[in-house]
Amino acid sequence: MCVIIIKQKGKDLSKETIKTSARINPHGLGVVWLDTFQISFHYSNEYSVLFTERPFIAHFRYATIGAIGKQNTHPFQCGSNSNEWLMMNGTIYGLGNHQNCDSKVLANTLGNIQRHTWGNYLSKHECRFVTINTYSRSFQIYN
Repeated sequence: MCVIIIKQKGKDLSKETIKTSARINPHGLGVVWLDTFQISFHYSNEYSVLFTERPFIAHFRYATIGAIGKQNTHPFQCGSNSNEWLMMNGTIYGLGNHQNCDSKVLANTLGNIQRHTWGNYLSKHECRFVTINTYSRSFQIYN
C-alpha cells in the first residue's frame, strides 16, 4: 500500500523512514513542498530530495491499479481546477484501468463535484486521502 508522509516545519523525520518508504513503495514519488506549495514528481529511488529541513507532503506509490510511471504518480489535479490536488493511500477497486490508476480517476471525479461535498464522498471509501489547495496554501486529511 502507498504511504503518505507529512513533514511539518521544524519537525524531524528519519532518513531510515524515507528510505524504507521508497524501498517498499517503488513506483513513484510525488512531493508538495509546504513552504512554496510547488509540486514535483520523481522516481521513488530519488528519495534523497526529502533529506531536507523543508516541510513537505510526500506520496510514495505502490502500484495496484494503473501503469507504473510518472503519469500515475500522486498528487493528481482534481479535474480542470489547477488549484486542487489529491493524494490517496489505499485502493478503490472498480476505478481505474491498465493505464490510469484509481486515484487519478478519483481526482477527475472530485473535480466535477462541489468542493464542500468531498468529505462525504471520500468517507465512502476505506482509504486515506490528502487534498491540497495550492492557491490557499492549505491541505486537508480525510479518513
